[in-house]
Amino acid sequence: MFDRNYASYELLAELTQQQRAFATARAMLNLPKTLRVRFVRVRLDTGEWKVLVTSLLDEQLYPTATFKALYHLRWGIETFYGILKTRLELENFSGISVESVKQDFYATLYLTGLESILTADEQDSLNQRLTQHPQTVNRGVAFNILTSSPP
Repeated sequence: MFDRNYASYELLAELTQQQRAFATARAMLNLPKTLRVRFVRVRLDTGEWKVLVTSLLDEQLYPTATFKALYHLRWGIETFYGILKTRLELENFSGISVESVKQDFYATLYLTGLESILTADEQDSLNQRLTQHPQTVNRGVAFNILTSSPP
């Protein structure tokens, strides 16, 4: 049994495939009973296949080949969410009021901007180096320095 808004198609399909029983509450919204979508399979540079679901149904207007580039464009956003959730523990709020959650959220966003500004020159310097492998600023260390108490 799980609460509404957690019942994604992927979750329900997985539970059904595993022949596991489930029950969920669904919000009675004025949503359509069926959706028309297009499944697009793209091969990533790693060789892995990804299946994307889109409402862009016209293959002439939206060729399959364009979806690989679109999928790649979202990677920076996903990486940013990962930093917010793991390194900066965004979901670990200091309070339970709306005000404290907002304060923690905006402070975390401010911290990521500050880290970017403070490390930008060093990253530019690393980008200029001719090395076999690209070098990057260790953002984990940078965030740790910014969030640590002064000695």
